[in-house]
Amino acid sequence: MPKTGSKLAFIFPGQGAVPDTPLTDFQNTSIATIYTDIADPIAPELQDFYQSAIQSDESAQLGVFGLTLAMASKALKYCQPDIVTGYSSGLYAAMVTGGCLQPVHGNHAIRLAYRGIQQSSQNWVMVGVIGLGVSDINNILQHMTHPGYLSLVNNKSQVIVSITISELTSFQNYCQKAGALNIIPLPFAYPYHIPELTHTSLVMKTYFTSLRLPPLLIPMVAGSAPEHIPHDSNRVASLVADQLRQTVWWYKTIQCLIDQNIETFVVFDPTATLTRIIRWISRQIRTIGISSINDFKQLQDLS
Repeated sequence: MPKTGSKLAFIFPGQGAVPDTPLTDFQNTSIATIYTDIADPIAPELQDFYQSAIQSDESAQLGVFGLTLAMASKALKYCQPDIVTGYSSGLYAAMVTGGCLQPVHGNHAIRLAYRGIQQSSQNWVMVGVIGLGVSDINNILQHMTHPGYLSLVNNKSQVIVSITISELTSFQNYCQKAGALNIIPLPFAYPYHIPELTHTSLVMKTYFTSLRLPPLLIPMVAGSAPEHIPHDSNRVASLVADQLRQTVWWYKTIQCLIDQNIETFVVFDPTATLTRIIRWISRQIRTIGISSINDFKQLQDLS
């Protein structure tokens, strides 16, 4: 049962949170210092974040991981989260903030996962579809020659699908005929959250097991289902690894947080995209989007 009282959650975005302008307002701040300390060698530099990040999915994930962790570190001076979670690869940053993973191990986990994704997933594309429900998308996927998958369900009418590149045009045509409001091929080189990544998921579980993760200091919400995990870091690690091969039901994650009496969502996203997605799901909760240095002023009233 949810506990009584108002609570706060820290939420981390996935690799898509790559800003399209230089992060000039973060330079010469504690965020820049922390980012430099924890960033992987191939992660982009803050002054050229976008141009470096778009070189590969791997550098984008590593960059967003380091940047959002640095942002969260500054936020901790104003408030303490009751729960942490992340969207897709944002779960690695949530694990670090939750206290069961070191940043260096998070960097390695991202690179390990990417290596498996790169080897396993060829000739695929991820497509965002707005205006069609899950049942509509599943019906369309039945018409495809090759298997296609629901990768992420942001809400009941905003879905990200993984399909083979050869069927992109056919898929777009079916979606248009079904009444989709928009169909957007996404700038990712490889798909995520598909059954073809089962082996990579097992590799990730083995890696997390080898680390002998300490217990969580802050509870997490994780997994495709998802689950609220108060202490068990091994359960979190298993769910994070499994998510590579499973559909991410993001709106269910938000509902899980609401069920735990989370009333304030602090979202670390330099593009503000995830903040908007959460607001589309529910406007009954307070969402504080942190995308620039000035946004931290919103946290002062939470201390």
